[in-house]
Amino acid sequence: MKEKAFIMEIVFRSDRPLKELSAQCSQIFETQFVETDQFDEVPGHVAQIGEVELELMKAPDEHPTRESTLSIRARTELEIEDYVATLPAIFREIFVSKPVNSRGFIECSEELQNAFLARGFSDCISCLLFDLKYDE
Repeated sequence: MKEKAFIMEIVFRSDRPLKELSAQCSQIFETQFVETDQFDEVPGHVAQIGEVELELMKAPDEHPTRESTLSIRARTELEIEDYVATLPAIFREIFVSKPVNSRGFIECSEELQNAFLARGFSDCISCLLFDLKYDE
């Protein structure tokens, strides 16, 4: 079986407190984000769902944008349908039937952003980094 790897990144453009955003993401992803100091001087929270790693980071107070970033990574050898069936519901909304692009990716950034917008995240902007890659 070919290994599949996916990564996604979303930016939240508001000055929302990290603990509040972390609690909201914990509900959406059906897991618990915990505070971490692994990002050096950048405040952050992390969570894990099986092989899925979630990182939530906030720009330092002195940074002019005050944005928060959610990054998600995972690898699996399961078929996509089997893998998404093991994940929280939001992932089933993101992985829709789409063809693989010329680089071997299924780009689902728009679906991810829409899933967050539907849950009240009006400050969410997709970074067009969500891809499912088939390693050769």
